[in-house]
Amino acid sequence: MNDYRHEGQRINRVVPTGGATGGDVFALATGATGFLGVWLDTYAASATGVLLIEGVFELPKATGASTDFAVGQLVYWDDASNQIEHTATGNVRAGRCVELTTTSATTCLVKINLP
Repeated sequence: MNDYRHEGQRINRVVPTGGATGGDVFALATGATGFLGVWLDTYAASATGVLLIEGVFELPKATGASTDFAVGQLVYWDDASNQIEHTATGNVRAGRCVELTTTSATTCLVKINLP
């Protein structure tokens, strides 16, 4: 089959200024129709790095009132505060929560890029 390139779970990307740290979230496209990747490893700026674009990741979230998430709920990445939130406005659609998350939890399990 001539059209096949790879399994689609990873993509290569030139690393932005400042470099990238393994496990950090990177917004490939912003807004309510956004698209996230998670750096596989630590890379220097301008190197070619690998972004994971499928899978379940434990991502940071705020704590306190109204910061809980239900299973299947759409969640959004706040690139400024580097955390998962409820609000779509000004944030990047991250995917869906895959485990009940309480207000006291500091992380959320997210299946990234799941519509």
